Amino acid sequence: MPEKNLTGNKLFYSILDCIGFWNTNGKKIQEDNIAGKYGSPRSQQEARECTLEMWLLNSILYDVESLIADREGKYKCGKGGSHVWISDNNNERLALITIN
Repeated sequence: MPEKNLTGNKLFYSILDCIGFWNTNGKKIQEDNIAGKYGSPRSQQEARECTLEMWLLNSILYDVESLIADREGKYKCGKGGSHVWISDNNNERLALITIN
């Protein structure tokens, strides 16, 4: 499969910013959700029930879903096991996001 050139793609820079945010702040945000300091009832429950890695993947997925929502169906995303995937509307995989 030929490699995609994503340079200059604002969507992917936004996704990288999202990953950077969760990488820096995710553990603290999960702890605060568990403690009920902030977050929705859904995110608080999810924070209590999930490992940090799964909670981070879910949080990244929710952000990616928001970022691609206004892209007129050009992109799709989902979570499969231990990764979040992003593909184009032809189902060609563009990115896999994992937690290490």
